[in-house]
Amino acid sequence: MIVDDDPEMLNFLSDTLREAGHEVLTAFDGWSALELVRAAQQMDLVITDYQMPGMNGLEFMAVLKEIRPALRVIMISVFARTDVYLKAISLDVAEFLEKPIKPMLLKRVVEAVTNKSAPDEAVL
Repeated sequence: MIVDDDPEMLNFLSDTLREAGHEVLTAFDGWSALELVRAAQQMDLVITDYQMPGMNGLEFMAVLKEIRPALRVIMISVFARTDVYLKAISLDVAEFLEKPIKPMLLKRVVEAVTNKSAPDEAVL
């Protein structure tokens, strides 16, 4: 699943991952994403932006980890501040990528992170 309030970024990320053969769910904010996580039977990975209205990526991750502690998360952000990075690490983020993201890097990171996921999980 990809969570980003920027429609262009959401389309770029989802198109890139679909081209790489992944099934992708999308959400424009943390609250909608949490509903999708609760409803989904299986999920390998969440990619979330840091800065979003209503609930930032760190707040989203904190709630997400309560619901599905083993779910892997990649955080993306234009704001690569040390405090944001350290908080994301404390929430067990799998990777932290700075925008803009090159498609090949995104594909490699997603592949590496999902290969560490539980084998019975099937949907990105």
